[in-house]
Amino acid sequence: MEQRGLLPSLLYENSILTDSAAYSGFNFLVGFIVVFRTNQAYSRFWEGVTTTNQMRAEWFDTASSLVSFTKASKEHDKILEFKHMLVRLFSLLHATAFAEIQGLDFTLEESGLPIIDPGGIDKVSLKAVLDEPQDCRCRLVFQWIQQMIVENIGTGVLCIAPPILSRAFQEFATGMVNFYDAKKIALVPFPFPYVQTTEALLLFHWLLAPLAIIMWVDHWAWAGVFCFIQVFILWSLNNIATEIEAPFGQDPNDLDGSAMQRHFNSHLLLLLHDHCSRTPSLSSEAKMDYPALEKSDRLSFTEMWRILESQSQDELMESVEQVAPSPQKASEEVPASPSGPTTSQTTPPTTPQITPQTSPQSEQMAAPRRSICKDWVEGLGPMV
Repeated sequence: MEQRGLLPSLLYENSILTDSAAYSGFNFLVGFIVVFRTNQAYSRFWEGVTTTNQMRAEWFDTASSLVSFTKASKEHDKILEFKHMLVRLFSLLHATAFAEIQGLDFTLEESGLPIIDPGGIDKVSLKAVLDEPQDCRCRLVFQWIQQMIVENIGTGVLCIAPPILSRAFQEFATGMVNFYDAKKIALVPFPFPYVQTTEALLLFHWLLAPLAIIMWVDHWAWAGVFCFIQVFILWSLNNIATEIEAPFGQDPNDLDGSAMQRHFNSHLLLLLHDHCSRTPSLSSEAKMDYPALEKSDRLSFTEMWRILESQSQDELMESVEQVAPSPQKASEEVPASPSGPTTSQTTPPTTPQITPQTSPQSEQMAAPRRSICKDWVEGLGPMV
């Protein structure tokens, strides 16, 4: 059989370069090792994402449950203080936990983990957090929250049935378990011998690939193409594994702890909002009959939002017209004759109106306000 390779000096009987079985087996071995490492690195990355999000979810569920338990309390003067302290401590807990996972000491370097109003916590407690070692701060705040829960059971702020209250402790502890799972990924790296073996095989494959491929092609350009494809794919997978096998840190491809902390803070602040304190109730238009409810129209949230916006716009226009009547309506109510006794033919208004006895300065100040209100109401149209 005629050989058409570019290196005839390497052609001899039973040559490993002319028999593709040996090189194919080696190529398969290198590919398997690289793909296995990439798969393990992706598993570590995804486990880090899962554990940190579960940690945040469990701790927010705990805070939300504790805030809802205060609805049954009659100690109204203590509820607000308990809510504010709870929100600040949970924000501090999440920040210290993520700083420990990322290996950051926020007393020495900027961690980018904002805390909700740290000045609202007493200075003795803040100093205690800063004086503790980095790997003890999260545990200290964790213990403070548990103690605060127990103390407010005695004060009557958390006057809820013990089996229900114990659920908050369980969720709180589950969040700490997820924290330790994330810490495990940060502390235990990918096995170093496996990494070194993989890179050594990749180097050997990089040197051997041109010698093997050049024997099976007719032109050097095709040899370059096939070598580039094999080497580039294997090295790319290996570099991807190196980048994602440690998901915690400050690199661009690591998890964004600062963004997660800001989202957690915004969720905690929602618990202090007035909308979160009230409980929804049925409106006067609610259909209480099951057949009528079954046959009623189904509206999407977008459609319902547009209806509410249009109703709000109409109500606002009515209130503006009641406070600032039009000149035509005002002229109909004012007598036309400037002299002589006149009798009013209109009934007294039931809504507040601008009195006719106004000075020129007050009229000049009221006209721009009416114009601004009208322009603002008309501007709501494009927003809907």
